Amino acid sequence: YLYLHSAKNNLSIQFYLESYKKNNKNLNTIINLAYVYLRSSDFINSKKYFMKALELNPESPNTLYAYSYFQLISGYIEEGLINYENRKIVYNYNRNLFNNYNEWKGQNLDGKTLLILSEQGLGDTIQFSRYIFDIKKKYKVKIIFQTKKKLFHFFNNKGLDLHEGKGKLPFFDYFIFLLSLPGILYFKEKIFLKNNNYVPIDKLNLQKWKNKLDYLKGKKIGLNWQGDPNFTRDFMRSVKLEIFEDLFKNKNCNFISLQHGIAMDQINQFKYKNKLINFSDKVDKGINAFEDTISILKNLDLVITTDTAIAHLAGTMELETWLILHFNPEWRWQIQNKNFTWYPRLKIFKQKIKDDWKHVISEINEHLNHKKI
Repeated sequence: YLYLHSAKNNLSIQFYLESYKKNNKNLNTIINLAYVYLRSSDFINSKKYFMKALELNPESPNTLYAYSYFQLISGYIEEGLINYENRKIVYNYNRNLFNNYNEWKGQNLDGKTLLILSEQGLGDTIQFSRYIFDIKKKYKVKIIFQTKKKLFHFFNNKGLDLHEGKGKLPFFDYFIFLLSLPGILYFKEKIFLKNNNYVPIDKLNLQKWKNKLDYLKGKKIGLNWQGDPNFTRDFMRSVKLEIFEDLFKNKNCNFISLQHGIAMDQINQFKYKNKLINFSDKVDKGINAFEDTISILKNLDLVITTDTAIAHLAGTMELETWLILHFNPEWRWQIQNKNFTWYPRLKIFKQKIKDDWKHVISEINEHLNHKKI
């Protein structure tokens, strides 16, 4: 299926429309066309082709999973969360679990053992782990959390049994995947869970980075511009470092790169590379993910970032965070409103015109000049 890769430009729509004219019963073509229209913010045509796909096969996991994004973005939260569960079939999640164990559907967990399995990216794990602590608060339950070992330090000393996923699993009564937890709570209480700042702070490491950054006068601002390029919609969230040029004209601002590994080559070509403080060769070199980044973030006045794990990390830590978003971002950001935000100190700067980052940066610049941070 191509639909997760196909929204880059109008050529995709033309391609699928031509394919549809030749065969209007091809389910793959119709799903792709519906999804491309969705990513182009053409919700009328998107719904039109999703309906055609569902008429052809109302049980198709691929159709229902793709349609869940339309529903979530359009405000049909319950229906969207139900159909979002089809991701487990589309991505062929561990069938041994489904065949041999009981998936948790919201039953009372007192006296039980629940296995929670992390999924998708590091940012997803950081954002949705708030639900683990909510379950632990509500029930007298033993929780086994299976996640990447480099994230164990986030959850040490929090009453969880941590498992890397290698070897035999310990006994459990129920299992559930991490991104299914929001649906369980939403069906019961009609809410998404507010933030829980569970991120550990290493005091010695915090002081080490304070000493490294103390010489800077003025605002200390962390900058992150690139996510994992292998992510299917990375072209809609990551940006080039050069779009931030105008921010560097602010004399009272110091910019610290939060980027390392990916996209570091852009620094060498950057007009203001001498003004961008880069510690990448000294950051997060141990076995624990973000161990230095956490301490750096705590020593900053502001974080400006694209939709990457840094946004979720800084947001969870309840730091002043400005998130720049594409015109048609991921569904989780589109359900935010005056009554709910994923993170209490996160401000969104979203494109008003598709692919126009210039206006976004101009708006950020205005806030830098007039807002006390």
